[in-house]
Amino acid sequence: MKNDQFKSELAALSDEQLLHEVQKRRGLFYVNVVLIVLMTANSIYGFTRTGFSVITILPLIFLPMLIAGQRRYKEAMDVLRSRKP
Repeated sequence: MKNDQFKSELAALSDEQLLHEVQKRRGLFYVNVVLIVLMTANSIYGFTRTGFSVITILPLIFLPMLIAGQRRYKEAMDVLRSRKP
């Protein structure tokens, strides 16, 4: 249900607004990737240093957010590609 609602909201945007939305989502996705990589490196270091802690599982908690962001970025790209001739 949310997926159809998201696509209909994207379809209602103008070409410039849609391009801006795609660029914004791409930037957010890359920021999330960098944060996940940093958290993973920090959790590996912390695990080897002190053993298991909350920091160790932190990247796993944020992974669904990364996956959802990637999905939304791909949906926005699909709508943008469907508009181009």
